[in-house]
Amino acid sequence: MISQETIQCLVKECEKTKDLKDGRKIVNLMASHGLDSITDLHDYLIRMFTSCGSLKDANLMFRKVEKPTLYTWNSIMSAHASLGDGKGTIALFYELQEEGFKPSKFIFLSVLKSIGKLKSLPEGRDAHSRLIRRGFENDIVIGSSLIDMYGKCGSISEAHRVFETLPNKNVVSWNAMIAGYVQQKQKANAFGLFMKLQREGIQPTKFTLSCILKACDNIEQCVKIHDQVLVSALGSDIVVGTALIDTYAKCGGLDHAHKVFDRLVEPDLASWNAIISGYAQHGHGLPALKMFEKMLDKVKPDKMTFSSALKAIGSIGAIKNGRLIYHQAIVNCLEGDLILSNTLIDMYAKCGSLRKAHEVFERLPIRNVVTWNAIIAGYAQIGMVNTVFLTFDKMIGENIIPNQVTFLSVLTACSHAGLVARGQMFFEIMSQNFGISSSLAHQTCMIDLLGRAGQLDKAMETIEKMRFHGDLVMWLTLLGACKKWSNLQIGEEAFGNALQLDAIGSAAYVCMYNMYSHIDVLEDV
Repeated sequence: MISQETIQCLVKECEKTKDLKDGRKIVNLMASHGLDSITDLHDYLIRMFTSCGSLKDANLMFRKVEKPTLYTWNSIMSAHASLGDGKGTIALFYELQEEGFKPSKFIFLSVLKSIGKLKSLPEGRDAHSRLIRRGFENDIVIGSSLIDMYGKCGSISEAHRVFETLPNKNVVSWNAMIAGYVQQKQKANAFGLFMKLQREGIQPTKFTLSCILKACDNIEQCVKIHDQVLVSALGSDIVVGTALIDTYAKCGGLDHAHKVFDRLVEPDLASWNAIISGYAQHGHGLPALKMFEKMLDKVKPDKMTFSSALKAIGSIGAIKNGRLIYHQAIVNCLEGDLILSNTLIDMYAKCGSLRKAHEVFERLPIRNVVTWNAIIAGYAQIGMVNTVFLTFDKMIGENIIPNQVTFLSVLTACSHAGLVARGQMFFEIMSQNFGISSSLAHQTCMIDLLGRAGQLDKAMETIEKMRFHGDLVMWLTLLGACKKWSNLQIGEEAFGNALQLDAIGSAAYVCMYNMYSHIDVLEDV
């Protein structure tokens, strides 16, 4: 006869190995020995199946318990929260209260975590009021979770209110508030709170530093944080190092990023991905591929690695390398992965192999908006305008909602083909039919479209109607069109506006010089 203690040992071992088949065998073994009615064992099994990633099995165990304890409820709700089923966590939260249980601190933590992921502010406020009635509002762990939840739900004012009213704060509370500001793109507030944390004598953790690095917009800011890292005990921390690489790369400081990478004692997968992705994102295909090749001898790549490598290939047009890398991805059992397939389509398109891109596209059983954007951008790139329109219509027909990227490709196709009326139609339906606000890129594309068609007065009128009356790229685009159509009057006005935005730069002067040369009035300058 197998004892309860033996079953517990088997369950603990299965938690370590995360072997679902073995977990199910343990359940059968319990049943055969009449141990399947012991509530304590079901609690162990719920946690085991959670570690194995099977929410279905964890739920089956929970529903077999005749009289679940609060601990059992906590186990199943923690399972739903950790495995990403936020709606299930919240449903169980209300169910347990209907059964007469009062939620514990740990249950509230699972609920707040799930609400944050779902970004459900009304349910967050409801949970907040319930935990106040339970007397948890001054608990520092609950308070930190509340700040995190409100930040993720987009209510930074409520997050700040909780932060300010906490009688005691620890570094986790500060981190949650800083993270909230960063998530809501309130970078000045994030930096302000980061400085205040230090003035309070609280030592930043690796999470603090990794988080504040995300708020950096330029290399100078990143260098300042880096200097603090170097004088702290986190100078060699892999998490902070990876965050530095990622931030430097994002800000265009690839030399800085590479230096940080070289100082890492033992780069992990995230570190390699950060440096490879950094090079790939900025169009430095060859360095990205060199780092990819070095990585293969040290760390097993994942789909992000392969995706970055394919992106790098797209930037240099080395289609043969792309095929080799995709073959390596297949060897690593990543064939059919949607993210990787989307990148493969994009790579083929940028390399000019639309036939191959189309083949991959057609083979995919599931396509998302990124998939459609990749193939539409490919067609737009080589001027297959009618195919762009047909693919767009097909996309809508399959109930895939287009986004800003989709419309940018479509407008680009219209611009290159000189289809003003068609471009204006897409520009209008973007906001009217799909609720998508036009970005500077869309507006610049429209200026380019009108300029190419010689409708310079209308292009000028369009810029003047904009809230900020255009940016430098827009005015330079219009200036280029004025040269093409020999329109000195509008050209000089565009030149003046460009100078106001960039008096030092040479781009406007070069454009204006070329225009004067083009219309033979250089001697009048």
